[in-house]
Amino acid sequence: MKTYYADIGNTKMKVVQRVGEGWDLVMNSTHEEAFSFLAELLSSENDAEIVTATVRTDILRGLESKFGSLHFKVLDRRNIPVGMLNYDTPETLGMDRYLTARGAYKIANKTSIVIDAGTAITVDMIDDGGIFHGGVIMPGVDLLNQILKLRLPELPDPPFDIPLIWPGKSTLESIQWGVAGMVSAALRNYIHLYRESSNNRINLFLTGGDAGRVGKLIDPDLKCRLKPFLLFDGMLDLFQQGQ
Repeated sequence: MKTYYADIGNTKMKVVQRVGEGWDLVMNSTHEEAFSFLAELLSSENDAEIVTATVRTDILRGLESKFGSLHFKVLDRRNIPVGMLNYDTPETLGMDRYLTARGAYKIANKTSIVIDAGTAITVDMIDDGGIFHGGVIMPGVDLLNQILKLRLPELPDPPFDIPLIWPGKSTLESIQWGVAGMVSAALRNYIHLYRESSNNRINLFLTGGDAGRVGKLIDPDLKCRLKPFLLFDGMLDLFQQGQ
Protein backbone atom coordinates (compact mmCIF):
# COMPACT_ATOMS: atom_id res chain seq x y z
CA MET A 1 0.00 0.00 0.00
CA LYS A 2 1.29 3.44 -0.93
CA THR A 3 0.90 6.23 1.61
CA TYR A 4 0.54 9.84 0.54
CA TYR A 5 0.44 12.90 2.77
CA ALA A 6 -1.84 15.81 1.94
CA ASP A 7 -1.91 19.36 3.25
CA ILE A 8 -5.32 20.86 2.46
CA GLY A 9 -4.69 24.56 2.83
CA ASN A 10 -6.99 27.56 2.62
CA THR A 11 -6.56 27.97 -1.14
CA LYS A 12 -4.41 25.06 -2.34
CA MET A 13 -3.76 21.39 -1.71
CA LYS A 14 -0.30 19.85 -1.62
CA VAL A 15 0.32 16.09 -1.82
CA VAL A 16 3.70 14.47 -1.12
CA GLN A 17 5.18 11.00 -0.76
CA ARG A 18 8.00 9.92 1.52
CA VAL A 19 11.17 9.00 -0.38
CA GLY A 20 14.02 7.83 1.85
CA GLU A 21 14.59 10.58 4.41
CA GLY A 22 13.03 13.25 2.21
CA TRP A 23 9.83 14.14 0.40
CA ASP A 24 8.72 13.97 -3.22
CA LEU A 25 6.18 16.62 -4.25
CA VAL A 26 3.39 14.83 -6.12
CA MET A 27 0.91 17.67 -6.53
CA ASN A 28 0.50 21.33 -5.60
CA SER A 29 -2.66 22.87 -7.03
CA THR A 30 -6.03 24.45 -6.36
CA HIS A 31 -8.74 22.46 -4.62
CA GLU A 32 -10.62 22.01 -7.90
CA GLU A 33 -7.56 20.61 -9.68
CA ALA A 34 -6.85 18.38 -6.68
CA PHE A 35 -10.16 16.54 -7.10
CA SER A 36 -9.23 15.60 -10.68
CA PHE A 37 -5.74 14.52 -9.65
CA LEU A 38 -6.99 12.35 -6.79
CA ALA A 39 -9.62 10.74 -9.02
CA GLU A 40 -6.84 9.61 -11.37
CA LEU A 41 -4.54 8.58 -8.51
CA LEU A 42 -7.11 6.51 -6.63
CA SER A 43 -8.42 4.85 -9.80
CA SER A 44 -4.92 3.51 -10.52
CA GLU A 45 -4.01 2.77 -6.88
CA ASN A 46 -7.12 1.40 -5.20
CA ASP A 47 -5.34 0.60 -1.94
CA ALA A 48 -3.60 3.98 -1.56
CA GLU A 49 -4.06 5.80 1.73
CA ILE A 50 -3.86 9.54 2.19
CA VAL A 51 -2.85 10.95 5.55
CA THR A 52 -4.11 14.49 5.94
CA ALA A 53 -4.89 17.34 8.30
CA THR A 54 -6.76 20.51 7.49
CA VAL A 55 -8.77 23.44 8.77
CA ARG A 56 -10.88 23.19 5.60
CA THR A 57 -13.32 20.53 6.78
CA ASP A 58 -15.63 21.42 3.88
CA ILE A 59 -12.98 20.32 1.36
CA LEU A 60 -12.21 17.17 3.36
CA ARG A 61 -15.89 16.19 3.54
CA GLY A 62 -16.12 16.68 -0.22
CA LEU A 63 -13.12 14.42 -0.80
CA GLU A 64 -14.48 11.71 1.50
CA SER A 65 -17.89 11.91 -0.15
CA LYS A 66 -16.43 11.55 -3.64
CA PHE A 67 -13.70 8.98 -3.00
CA GLY A 68 -14.76 7.22 0.21
CA SER A 69 -13.51 7.85 3.72
CA LEU A 70 -11.48 4.60 3.82
CA HIS A 71 -8.78 6.23 1.69
CA PHE A 72 -8.23 9.06 4.19
CA LYS A 73 -6.49 8.98 7.57
CA VAL A 74 -7.37 12.30 9.17
CA LEU A 75 -5.18 13.73 11.92
CA ASP A 76 -6.97 16.13 14.24
CA ARG A 77 -6.62 17.50 17.75
CA ARG A 78 -7.62 14.14 19.25
CA ASN A 79 -4.33 12.72 17.96
CA ILE A 80 -2.24 15.25 19.91
CA PRO A 81 -0.87 13.63 23.08
CA VAL A 82 -2.32 14.86 26.36
CA GLY A 83 -0.27 17.62 27.93
CA MET A 84 1.46 18.69 24.71
CA LEU A 85 -0.61 21.85 24.19
CA ASN A 86 -0.21 25.00 26.28
CA TYR A 87 -3.11 26.68 24.51
CA ASP A 88 -6.34 28.00 26.00
CA THR A 89 -8.62 27.11 23.07
CA PRO A 90 -7.37 23.82 21.58
CA GLU A 91 -10.73 23.35 19.86
CA THR A 92 -9.91 26.30 17.57
CA LEU A 93 -6.24 25.46 16.95
CA GLY A 94 -5.44 24.78 13.30
CA MET A 95 -3.63 21.46 12.95
CA ASP A 96 -1.23 23.00 10.44
CA ARG A 97 0.19 25.21 13.19
CA TYR A 98 0.76 22.28 15.53
CA LEU A 99 2.19 20.03 12.81
CA THR A 100 4.73 22.55 11.53
CA ALA A 101 5.89 23.17 15.11
CA ARG A 102 6.08 19.43 15.75
CA GLY A 103 8.09 19.03 12.55
CA ALA A 104 10.57 21.63 13.77
CA TYR A 105 10.87 19.86 17.12
CA LYS A 106 11.42 16.54 15.35
CA ILE A 107 14.37 18.06 13.49
CA ALA A 108 15.92 20.21 16.24
CA ASN A 109 14.73 18.44 19.42
CA LYS A 110 14.99 21.88 21.04
CA THR A 111 12.91 24.99 21.59
CA SER A 112 11.97 26.33 18.16
CA ILE A 113 10.10 29.19 16.53
CA VAL A 114 8.29 28.38 13.30
CA ILE A 115 7.32 31.04 10.76
CA ASP A 116 4.77 29.60 8.33
CA ALA A 117 4.26 32.04 5.46
CA GLY A 118 1.10 31.40 3.47
CA THR A 119 -2.29 33.08 3.06
CA ALA A 120 -1.71 34.01 6.69
CA ILE A 121 1.67 34.20 8.42
CA THR A 122 1.86 32.31 11.69
CA VAL A 123 4.70 32.54 14.18
CA ASP A 124 4.55 29.79 16.80
CA MET A 125 6.79 28.28 19.46
CA ILE A 126 7.35 24.73 20.64
CA ASP A 127 9.58 24.18 23.68
CA ASP A 128 12.37 21.71 24.38
CA GLY A 129 9.83 19.26 25.80
CA GLY A 130 7.76 19.26 22.60
CA ILE A 131 4.96 21.36 24.12
CA PHE A 132 3.24 23.77 21.73
CA HIS A 133 2.82 27.28 23.17
CA GLY A 134 0.91 29.11 20.44
CA GLY A 135 1.89 32.46 18.99
CA VAL A 136 0.77 34.83 16.26
CA ILE A 137 -1.59 34.83 13.26
CA MET A 138 -1.16 37.81 10.95
CA PRO A 139 -2.21 38.60 7.36
CA GLY A 140 0.02 37.18 4.66
CA VAL A 141 1.77 39.27 2.01
CA ASP A 142 -0.83 38.79 -0.74
CA LEU A 143 -3.65 39.45 1.71
CA LEU A 144 -2.09 42.76 2.75
CA ASN A 145 -1.69 43.77 -0.89
CA GLN A 146 -5.28 42.75 -1.69
CA ILE A 147 -6.61 44.86 1.19
CA LEU A 148 -4.67 47.89 -0.06
CA LYS A 149 -5.87 47.35 -3.63
CA LEU A 150 -9.47 46.87 -2.53
CA ARG A 151 -9.66 49.93 -0.30
CA LEU A 152 -7.15 52.16 -2.09
CA PRO A 153 -7.39 51.16 -5.78
CA GLU A 154 -5.61 54.29 -6.99
CA LEU A 155 -2.31 53.21 -5.41
CA PRO A 156 0.34 51.52 -7.61
CA ASP A 157 1.30 47.84 -7.24
CA PRO A 158 4.65 47.69 -5.42
CA PRO A 159 7.34 45.03 -5.66
CA PHE A 160 7.72 43.09 -2.43
CA ASP A 161 11.00 44.29 -0.99
CA ILE A 162 12.25 46.98 1.34
CA PRO A 163 13.65 50.17 -0.25
CA LEU A 164 17.29 51.02 0.39
CA ILE A 165 16.35 54.52 1.58
CA TRP A 166 14.41 55.49 4.71
CA PRO A 167 11.89 57.05 4.69
CA GLY A 168 10.16 56.26 1.41
CA LYS A 169 10.75 59.05 -1.12
CA SER A 170 7.95 58.06 -3.49
CA THR A 171 4.45 56.62 -3.19
CA LEU A 172 5.79 53.27 -4.39
CA GLU A 173 8.58 53.24 -1.80
CA SER A 174 6.16 54.31 0.90
CA ILE A 175 3.88 51.36 0.11
CA GLN A 176 6.90 49.04 0.15
CA TRP A 177 7.78 50.25 3.62
CA GLY A 178 4.14 49.87 4.62
CA VAL A 179 3.85 46.24 3.49
CA ALA A 180 7.29 44.58 3.35
CA GLY A 181 8.61 46.86 6.09
CA MET A 182 5.65 46.06 8.33
CA VAL A 183 6.05 42.30 7.89
CA SER A 184 9.79 42.56 8.56
CA ALA A 185 9.33 44.68 11.70
CA ALA A 186 6.57 42.43 13.01
CA LEU A 187 8.61 39.24 12.58
CA ARG A 188 11.67 40.83 14.17
CA ASN A 189 9.59 41.91 17.16
CA TYR A 190 7.90 38.51 17.61
CA ILE A 191 11.24 36.68 17.49
CA HIS A 192 12.60 39.12 20.09
CA LEU A 193 9.60 38.51 22.36
CA TYR A 194 10.01 34.74 22.13
CA ARG A 195 13.70 34.97 22.96
CA GLU A 196 13.00 37.22 25.92
CA SER A 197 10.45 34.75 27.31
CA SER A 198 12.62 31.65 26.88
CA ASN A 199 15.69 30.67 28.84
CA ASN A 200 16.77 28.27 26.12
CA ARG A 201 18.58 28.79 22.84
CA ILE A 202 15.91 29.05 20.16
CA ASN A 203 16.04 27.51 16.70
CA LEU A 204 14.28 29.43 13.93
CA PHE A 205 12.48 27.72 11.04
CA LEU A 206 10.72 29.10 7.97
CA THR A 207 8.20 27.21 5.84
CA GLY A 208 5.10 27.79 3.72
CA GLY A 209 4.25 28.70 0.14
CA ASP A 210 5.44 32.29 0.54
CA ALA A 211 8.65 31.44 2.39
CA GLY A 212 10.77 32.66 -0.53
CA ARG A 213 9.55 36.24 -0.29
CA VAL A 214 9.23 36.39 3.49
CA GLY A 215 12.66 34.84 3.98
CA LYS A 216 14.26 37.88 2.35
CA LEU A 217 12.93 40.01 5.21
CA ILE A 218 14.54 37.96 7.99
CA ASP A 219 17.94 39.03 9.30
CA PRO A 220 20.55 36.51 8.02
CA ASP A 221 22.26 36.66 11.43
CA LEU A 222 19.24 34.86 12.90
CA LYS A 223 20.26 31.73 10.93
CA CYS A 224 16.71 30.85 9.95
CA ARG A 225 16.41 27.34 8.47
CA LEU A 226 14.21 27.03 5.37
CA LYS A 227 12.23 23.76 5.49
CA PRO A 228 9.53 23.55 2.77
CA PHE A 229 8.15 20.21 4.02
CA LEU A 230 8.10 20.99 7.74
CA LEU A 231 4.36 20.34 8.08
CA PHE A 232 4.79 16.90 6.55
CA ASP A 233 7.66 16.11 8.93
CA GLY A 234 5.25 16.79 11.78
CA MET A 235 2.43 14.89 10.09
CA LEU A 236 4.59 11.81 9.58
CA ASP A 237 5.81 11.90 13.18
CA LEU A 238 2.29 12.19 14.62
CA PHE A 239 0.90 9.53 12.27
CA GLN A 240 3.64 7.03 13.12
CA GLN A 241 3.12 7.65 16.82
CA GLY A 242 -0.46 6.47 16.46
CA GLN A 243 0.40 3.35 14.47
